[in-house]
Amino acid sequence: EREIHHRNSYHPAPTPTWHLTARCAAGDVNALFQYKGIWHLMQQWGPNALTSIGHSVSRDLLRWRRIKNALSAGNTTNGTQECYDGSVSFVTGKDGMPVPMLMIDGGCGKFSGGNISCMESLGNGSTGGVTAWPEHPHTDPLLLRWKRAGPMVFLGCNMASGPSPIFEGAHGKHELIAIYGEAEGRFEATDDTLKHWRLADPSFLPTRGGGGGLWRKLPINVDGVEGGRWATHIFQANTPELGDGRATFQMAVFNPRASGGMKVENITPPLPVDMGKDVAYGQLSLVARGDSNGPNDVDNRTIHVSWLIDWANFRPDCITSGQLTSFRDLRFDPRLGERGALVENPIEEYIALRGRQLFSFSNRSVPLTNFPAVLTPKDEATRRRGVRLVEMMRNAGTVVDIELSIALEPESSREGGAAEVYSLGFRCETSHSCKNGTL
Repeated sequence: EREIHHRNSYHPAPTPTWHLTARCAAGDVNALFQYKGIWHLMQQWGPNALTSIGHSVSRDLLRWRRIKNALSAGNTTNGTQECYDGSVSFVTGKDGMPVPMLMIDGGCGKFSGGNISCMESLGNGSTGGVTAWPEHPHTDPLLLRWKRAGPMVFLGCNMASGPSPIFEGAHGKHELIAIYGEAEGRFEATDDTLKHWRLADPSFLPTRGGGGGLWRKLPINVDGVEGGRWATHIFQANTPELGDGRATFQMAVFNPRASGGMKVENITPPLPVDMGKDVAYGQLSLVARGDSNGPNDVDNRTIHVSWLIDWANFRPDCITSGQLTSFRDLRFDPRLGERGALVENPIEEYIALRGRQLFSFSNRSVPLTNFPAVLTPKDEATRRRGVRLVEMMRNAGTVVDIELSIALEPESSREGGAAEVYSLGFRCETSHSCKNGTL
């Protein structure tokens, strides 16, 4: 009751919130960005068919509070004015400072009529979605009031959806990526209003992804490792095995001045960064560069957060059901594989909160001939203590984060000293509290 009271009255949560609530039926994350020292998270929110863009804020990525929706759906019962997928971009304001701009598909309260789909809304086949700007970005630190405009114009739309953050292409033009059939198309702005676009390349990225492919520059390297940065960009790409919008990414080289136009080259196969159950429709963070009113210039992390789409099965009501994953720091490790790999770990804010260790064990030797093997504490009392703690939390209805750290080292006597590749699994089918989460 205390938690619900705080959430509904828009007051800070009484304790650090490791998992943010999502809406019952959906909770796709549209944006995670830092502006003037405050983190903003926006996601689809509210019961069908009135999906809006919910808004939560935090100064430290730990203590969050829900504030009023950034965008509310129009009055509709058939989905034509709901707010769906999209992203945030930082554009230069009139004063030369960066300002966040939302670009959301769906009618989102600006449906103009029609029956041909574009950007998940019905118009004339080239109109759909909205843009939105904070009304007072320099005096309203929480960005409580947003002014929307739309519908936008996308010439050659052909049912495209999920616009990405805007980026600068060749010759300084504004570009964005959007889902286009089973690929990702590239759209080019035709004027400086950022409300009019034309299809420039229908197959800019060869694989369909969620939210404009979550197109971002290659994250920074893991700590203590330099070099090896052959790729320039990453993008989320769907796979037949894991499905739509999962945490699977490809790396590539973006060549804005390639022969014949902008190209994406040397694309890797899509690989998962999270194998948790039903982790989907997430987002990567953006930070306003050059903003002198907050610690934005020094935070160069790429933070990843997703929606746990199966969580609604655990809680029967729309106030508490639906969860987001914890926040992860996505990095590039050039030491893994032939071309490096993306890896993610808990953000440093979580690490600072860690209490005492529940139990640990080490120096357990497992011969290669015995794989697969199950490692458990030798001490039965230690193992039972961990089991009792998990059961107690589950019975109390508490959301639990279980952290498991494993370090494997091949025996020093191994001939040649070649590196070994291990596949690790976390078996928790005996505990319902482990049914959903990140791995």
